[in-house]
Parts: sequence; structure tokens; C-alpha cells
Amino acid sequence: MVPIAVARDEAFCFVYEDNLRLLREAGCEIVEFSPLRDRALPAGIGGIYLPGGYPEIFAESLAANAPMKEAIRAAVEKDMPVYAECGGFIYLTRGVMDTNTEAGSIHDFVGIYPVTTRMLPRRKALGYREIITRQDSILGKKGLSARGHEFHYSEMAELPESTDRLYRVRKQETELGAEGYRYKNCLASYIHLHFGSCPELAAAFADNCRKFNGSCS
Repeated sequence: MVPIAVARDEAFCFVYEDNLRLLREAGCEIVEFSPLRDRALPAGIGGIYLPGGYPEIFAESLAANAPMKEAIRAAVEKDMPVYAECGGFIYLTRGVMDTNTEAGSIHDFVGIYPVTTRMLPRRKALGYREIITRQDSILGKKGLSARGHEFHYSEMAELPESTDRLYRVRKQETELGAEGYRYKNCLASYIHLHFGSCPELAAAFADNCRKFNGSCS
């Protein structure tokens, strides 16, 4: 069994339980941690899963936990497999704008992706999505198809063209462009993928986490 750290607290509270089940069946030990309260990542992990939630509501507390932000940043820079979706993706950006201040100050987050996030008064996206992987990644080989959903009130600036975009995204027959942003072995997206639609995703993530742990032993 390879231990993987899964963020689970008030800020990161949305995850498909099927995803966790499939990860366990693929050989992962789920080790929960709190980006709000813990000062370090769990020891001995081979990967990190940052699911969705409400980081914007807890932005001040998340920004204040500098040791956790640095631990996640260091893990990414060491090529640890990291998968983040929606709220987890926002947490990996430079930060979220504080809408309660006229100056528009920023609550600093992990900073892996060089953009900031702002909340909108109206919903930005809602609906089912299908993705097809355009390159090999921590979630498997090029050409895999998976389904999920997108639901958020936030938006972020366009990421640099140099950032890999691993997903071809569709809504039914409508092409929505490229998404799924990669930096090293970190893959982040606004889309909540349901691993049950493509069990290879969980198997590939578990395998990549095992390889990372093996390379560090």
C-alpha cells in the first residue's frame, strides 16, 4: 500500500467517495490531513490529492498556514504526484482576492500556478464534462476518456501558453477547449473527475505514487 495525503477539512470537503474507494482498491492508503490546521504533510506519502471545497471562505486561515503551503510547494518541486480539482486547484494558485476590502488585497496561497483567483457574484460554470487526455500524465496514458462535472463561482486569469494543457474538454457535442494544467507531476483542473467513469485514472495515480515512493527510498 502506498500512502497518499488527501485534504479533508472545512475548506476541502467535496470529493467523490467512489474516487477514494477506487484509489484504495488500486493500492493506496488514504491519509487525511488538514491544510487549515496541520503544519506538515503526513510522513511517508507518495502523492497528494487536493479535492474541491471552499478555500475562498477559509482564505485567511489557509494563507496564514505558511508551513503547509511550503510543504506542498516543496512536494510539487520534488516531482511528487499531485492531483487537484476546483478548490484544490484554487489553493495551488498565487491566491484569491479578498472581496471584503476595497483595495482588493490577495490572500496568498501555494503559488504553483502563476495566476490569482477572484470570486464572482454569479455562477461561472455548471454542468457535466467529458475529458480526453491529450498527453500521458499521472492519471494515465494519452487518449483516455473520463467524465465529471464543473461547478464554481470563481475565475482566474489565463495561464501562460507554456503551461501544459492535458485535457480536451467537451460538453455533450460541444468542444470547450483545453484544460487540465500540468506543472511537473502536478495536475490541476476545475473539473471534478469521477474515477468510476475511467478506473484507469485511479490505477495510474496509484502506480505513479508507488514509483515516486520507490525513487525516494
